[in-house]
Amino acid sequence: GEMLGLFYEDLDFRNDTINISKTFYRRNKQDYLTTPKTESSNRKVTVPEFLMKELKDYTDSLYGLRDKDRIFPITDRAIQKKLKSKTEALGLTKIRIHDIRHSAIAFLIEKNVQPLAIAQRVGHDSVNTTMNIYGHLYPNKQKQIADMLNSEATGEPQSKVVAFGQSYGNRKAGGMW
Repeated sequence: GEMLGLFYEDLDFRNDTINISKTFYRRNKQDYLTTPKTESSNRKVTVPEFLMKELKDYTDSLYGLRDKDRIFPITDRAIQKKLKSKTEALGLTKIRIHDIRHSAIAFLIEKNVQPLAIAQRVGHDSVNTTMNIYGHLYPNKQKQIADMLNSEATGEPQSKVVAFGQSYGNRKAGGMW
């Protein structure tokens, strides 16, 4: 809904930010543009340069686009239909559009982004919301924490300790590769 509610004026190509202040949905052939669920859902998100370039290329291709025009003039059902078609064609597991949001948050957790930063980025009203939904993804960090504390206590070189955000790969007992 937030993506579908984006207007051209919400994109700041100079600062690589997107202003999220609206949601769009269609029910019973009627279009609705509303404010997000919570006050914290109104936010400005800094996005990677590559994504802003993609958005710039895309919006430049839209004829006569004005500041108050939605940049994705489609519905959630159209997106879901396309996603279903593509996943079936590729033999992938069927997912909902909202599952992509969950995957993105799980990715940020795996990359050791702090829960507060994730909550702010996705518009949760508190870090507790983020932790209640995604807290189960953090237990796999316990070994990394123990290794980091061991390094601090014993003075082992950092090269023997798995850095946050790295996979364990073929790591052997004792912290050696």
